[in-house]
Amino acid sequence: MSLEIWREIFTKNRQGIESVHLFDTDLVVEGLGFAAKLSDEKSTYGGEYLEYALRIRKALNDLEKCGIIPHFIFSGFKQVTRFGQKRMLDITSYFLGECAKDHNRSASKQPPIDANSVLIDVLREMKTSYINTLTPTLRSSCSLAAFLQCPVAGYSPMYFVMTPIDALIKQNIDYTPTELKYVMLDSINLTPLPKEDSHVSSSNYYMQVDILRPEVTDLNRIHPSKRPLLAALHVSGIIPSVRLPKSVYLMHYPNDESLRPTERRIKMLLEWLSLCPPESWKPLEEVFACYPQSESQTFIQELSAAFSQNFYRPAEEGRCLAEQLDVRVPADARSNQTSKPQLRGQFSEIPDINNIFELLQCGQLERDYTADWPPRLIHAFRNSLFDCRLLSAVYGDGLYLSWKHDNLNSFLSIHEASLPIRVMHYRVLAGLEHRLNRSDKLIGLSPHATEYMRRGNKLFAYHIPVKPLDINPENEHTDYIVGQLFHSSLNNKFTEPEWSFSLSTTLTLAHKFFQQMGNGTGLEESSVILATALCAVLTGNNLNSIDDEVCKHYSELTSDLQPQDGNTLGPVHGVNEPSKPELVEKFNEIQVIHHTLRSLVSLIDSLLPSDRTSEKFSFLPTWAIFPSGRLVYWLADHIDSYPPKDRLQAVIRYWLPQVQFLKPKSSLTSNTDCTVLADQFERVIRTSMELDIRLDPIIYELCEFEPSRIHEIKPRSISASTQ
Repeated sequence: MSLEIWREIFTKNRQGIESVHLFDTDLVVEGLGFAAKLSDEKSTYGGEYLEYALRIRKALNDLEKCGIIPHFIFSGFKQVTRFGQKRMLDITSYFLGECAKDHNRSASKQPPIDANSVLIDVLREMKTSYINTLTPTLRSSCSLAAFLQCPVAGYSPMYFVMTPIDALIKQNIDYTPTELKYVMLDSINLTPLPKEDSHVSSSNYYMQVDILRPEVTDLNRIHPSKRPLLAALHVSGIIPSVRLPKSVYLMHYPNDESLRPTERRIKMLLEWLSLCPPESWKPLEEVFACYPQSESQTFIQELSAAFSQNFYRPAEEGRCLAEQLDVRVPADARSNQTSKPQLRGQFSEIPDINNIFELLQCGQLERDYTADWPPRLIHAFRNSLFDCRLLSAVYGDGLYLSWKHDNLNSFLSIHEASLPIRVMHYRVLAGLEHRLNRSDKLIGLSPHATEYMRRGNKLFAYHIPVKPLDINPENEHTDYIVGQLFHSSLNNKFTEPEWSFSLSTTLTLAHKFFQQMGNGTGLEESSVILATALCAVLTGNNLNSIDDEVCKHYSELTSDLQPQDGNTLGPVHGVNEPSKPELVEKFNEIQVIHHTLRSLVSLIDSLLPSDRTSEKFSFLPTWAIFPSGRLVYWLADHIDSYPPKDRLQAVIRYWLPQVQFLKPKSSLTSNTDCTVLADQFERVIRTSMELDIRLDPIIYELCEFEPSRIHEIKPRSISASTQ
């Protein structure tokens, strides 16, 4: 359910919302929510990453100006219940079907495909505190915020019901939890405002924010330990609509026809739970009684999982995260030792419904898939040095790859472009666990890795056999391992700048995929490859001087490149789709290849000693390689107008000087710079053409997802391969 509906129910007329000045404090921030807040442009062209990165920098500088120290929380991969995953797949299948009926439907309002990587790049660049966690983002964020005694900022409506684990331990006494200050991210005005009196503060500015106060809303009618139950019993993406006892429906409740069904259900649940004494769990007993024996085991597991997700643990998880982040801990928090419930081991039978601790243990979703990992790999995981979402294919119930950036007129998803490199990740991880004698952790390999992707207007499960890759950290080198996977010696003829080889490798892999899809043009004739390489070379050579002026130059150039009659496309940020969606599709495919290649190199680097890491692969920040999707689109559109054999020289001789941003300097210096850049650009393209890379064919079995009431995936006799 959306945040807006929860607000309408619990904060009507701003009841429970307090407007405060935020300054001189730590602030725990939900990473993906922050990315969504700042990435406000549509992804029609593939992303305006330079503009986005500058926006993040400004926001972080403004937070610092107010004395606010942010700590960003990300989650490794979302470990969901089986119903939660099936419901997500069912919704995806539904929307794909709707898009097939209505070709005007679009998902372009989504943040760009690599927005999260840009955020992490900037956080790392500015040495801002962030961490990737094993547990769900909400729980980790609340645990850390409660331990540090600071606010937490996020978007999810579940923050309304997040409760400290102490509420369970002290359920039989008059217990009032320590207030957790939940800042609604969309309410934050990131513009620093001057204080009228700053004598009592180290900073002269503050930010205006809205903080939720559950204790002055209708939520205060029920004991804190029952608030997570309110969320679990409500329809959500975690469990299906829970059957309720007839007595609940017979309760006297005003028949307000203006209430939506979701509002009525929440108010009804709120009324029911408010009658329950703090120490009683009778509502759970009555709900369990609504299910026959054949369904009770699965239901109890699903419900307890949903229930337990909304309890945070300051003294356990919060303290651990603070130590990992090396955060300065408040003096009174150092001695704060909250007792924790004595949870039992695994349960093969239905747990006792009178023992809520057993229910919590039964519902414990988080598995420590990092157990026994080498320290360098754990460090890489915590710092998001590789794409942790891919872990769900081997450690979870499958990897879901969103269709929302796809060109729906194309049969295949853009994620097909990076499939071979993703499988390399799976081979590396499977080899690691076999070497550690921990293959029991690979629950996703049953027996194959599973990915969910769009094909046409349907959703398919890809079942991919994974052959473990044994890496010997004592005598192997990252470049050798990657070369073996690519069946190439990866010989490069130049080393300056150091990131050029990774760019060339990305373009080579992209061109091979384009050819596989039936595009017969040479690499040096591909307008999207030429436009992407040009923007990357020009931006990458000016990393130390990137500012708003460069961003403005790119924006103005993009406007100049667009048709002036407005027939081809609407405004730059308008709602019209590009007339050549295949250009955006190819640009997005280059992005996913670059992202996955960067992740693979980092993953292998983290398994080897520091003196055996890659010497050939060095990666620019995402915003430097892909500064402007709009600029790439319109450059490619103009490059397409040249005969294929003339395109490379047209870019070198005409477009490079046009796109290059020159700060005031002498004409001679400008010409020299242009010559050097032209030479570097041409070498990137020539190296891409000369690289001899061969990828093993990926054999997989396809199962079409058939949405139904029970959300079953029905297999079909389909097999396919990709190279």
